[in-house]
Amino acid sequence: GELHKAIKVQLFEAKRSILNAYGEIYYNAWKQSADKKEDEEEEEGQGEIQASIEENALQDMMYYQIHAANPKIASSIRIVLDKFYVNKKSPDVESMLHRCYGPLLWRSLAATNARVRLQAAAVLTDTFPLRDPDAGQEWTEACVQKSVEALISLMSDEVAAVRVAGSNATAKILSQFWVAIPANDIRKLLNHITAKHASDL
Repeated sequence: GELHKAIKVQLFEAKRSILNAYGEIYYNAWKQSADKKEDEEEEEGQGEIQASIEENALQDMMYYQIHAANPKIASSIRIVLDKFYVNKKSPDVESMLHRCYGPLLWRSLAATNARVRLQAAAVLTDTFPLRDPDAGQEWTEACVQKSVEALISLMSDEVAAVRVAGSNATAKILSQFWVAIPANDIRKLLNHITAKHASDL
């Protein structure tokens, strides 16, 4: 708790190398608690430790990244959380991202505040496809569809900066997950980028 508060205070001024170090601290603390939770020989309290890290530290950072009034703070938090984003192919990490970001991200993508929508677009990019890896193929397809609809909504936003963020998010997601997105949805997304928002970019 106190370490987390101390790190938050440093976010605005910290150099990238320090932010990366903070990310390692959060990731290693969470990973160790997750690994111990799976070991049946460990004490039962490990699950509570993992939940505490997620609820009191990680979710707080995630909320702060999306709702930060200063874009520099949002960028700094993105660097801190990047260790989780780059490891999202791990089922444990993917499950955690889904648990912590689930309702928060979808609400934020439809928020009345344009900066919140803009910063949520970056999170959508980093967490795509935001899903429970244990829920099956139909659930994964539904999550991909929900993300596609969110991208189209971002690219149709009334605020130009949000449209640009949506276009950038779409381009990055398509470049990494082309095979996971239905062909018809790919055509829709590309049409929004090339035909409707070329003047925004």
